[in-house]
Amino acid sequence: MCLKLAVQNLTRKKGHALHMLLGFGVIFAVLLSWTQLGLALASSQDNILLGRRSMCMLEAEIDLQQEALAERAYQMVSEKIEEKVTRTAFGKIDWVRYLEKEDDWSFVNISHIYLKVGDDIRQGTDDHSWRYGLSDPFDTALKSKSIPFLTGIMRYPGLIGENELDEYRYHFPRSFSEGGLVCGREPVSDGEMLISDHYLRAFGYAPEDFEGLLGQKLVFMCDEQEILSGYTLIGIVDGNLFYAESLREVPQILVFGGPTMFRQYNVATLCYRFGIPEYKTLATAGRAADSIEGIQLNYRKDYFTQALTLSQASALVRIVFSMFGTPVLLAMLFHLLLMLWTNLAERKRISGMYLICGMRVSDIIKISLWELLITAGIAMLMGLVLSVGSLAVLASALKKSDGIQLLILPGRMLMTAACVALTVYAIFALLMVVYFLSMKKASLHTVLVSNE
Repeated sequence: MCLKLAVQNLTRKKGHALHMLLGFGVIFAVLLSWTQLGLALASSQDNILLGRRSMCMLEAEIDLQQEALAERAYQMVSEKIEEKVTRTAFGKIDWVRYLEKEDDWSFVNISHIYLKVGDDIRQGTDDHSWRYGLSDPFDTALKSKSIPFLTGIMRYPGLIGENELDEYRYHFPRSFSEGGLVCGREPVSDGEMLISDHYLRAFGYAPEDFEGLLGQKLVFMCDEQEILSGYTLIGIVDGNLFYAESLREVPQILVFGGPTMFRQYNVATLCYRFGIPEYKTLATAGRAADSIEGIQLNYRKDYFTQALTLSQASALVRIVFSMFGTPVLLAMLFHLLLMLWTNLAERKRISGMYLICGMRVSDIIKISLWELLITAGIAMLMGLVLSVGSLAVLASALKKSDGIQLLILPGRMLMTAACVALTVYAIFALLMVVYFLSMKKASLHTVLVSNE
């Protein structure tokens, strides 16, 4: 009965109901647009700053004879940006060339390799399950590819920089690994080796076997020939770490061997990487490295441009919100109070009529709450449509101008709209209940008689 009377009141006073709907709808649209724009910019920025964190670096293939120039570039970059710059370098072993295989054998597949630990010899299993190096490794629709037996020689003790770890933690927040290592540590001296847990699984080792492998001498064989031996396993890397953008083509078996090993396997070039702490200093670091004649360090300008644009857009939103957000919120609050006052004034006569007819105050409150709930629900949907439309136009403009994908999630918008609607409804309902409880039946009867 209360719901039926509430609907009748709304349909009978169309002008008042329309005024309430428009007022609520505009307020919802403004609040939703502001909150969702801030959240969308933050999500898009996180997707680049954290989801592609490892690409915030300078990188180059440098001849071993030019290593002194690379060291000079590292010093200049560190001094120029006055921040900690992580440095990694490794050389890839070309097993095809080393084993003198045919040119059409593009890589030594893990299924051709045998791993010997003590007296235990196991053949690698090419399970075609890993997707390193693909444009989007998280897209399960992409076809898998076989695993190259990539091995590298580390030039410096550390390979895993903070940028890679940040991206790894962003994509795998529940990973059990600390610092990207399942167990063990990074190499610090000659004769030490790192290997990813995925490769160990490809040789038939389970996670419960990993601790027992630490400290063991690993021997890799191909065609009954020892190709890598005498290195002690001291760390096992979480394979998820290699999903980081800059590590997809990095060898998953790494040894710390020094100059002798570089000569043994005819490694002539190093892949140098300087991890820059922030995208905003990446261009400055690049210009500092460019000033060194004979060396060219490159960086991903597309990620840098997007990160810079998003950073500027986020800063602009914060400035605009701080300058105009408070007055707008105060104006909307004032408008809400006016709407509440108008709504209560409209209810005086009808409430007096209900009381004279013998209706209880609790029933009048229920009718008013139903009216308010219906109005808030319809206004929420109106505000949601207006907000989605305005944000869609903005997202399209950003994508066309800077190629930025503004992350607008419908589910999150609906949840935010519901929270805003419930908050406004709760405030209005509380004030309405207090108002009706404070009024006496005699005063309502007086109002009714005076209006007649």
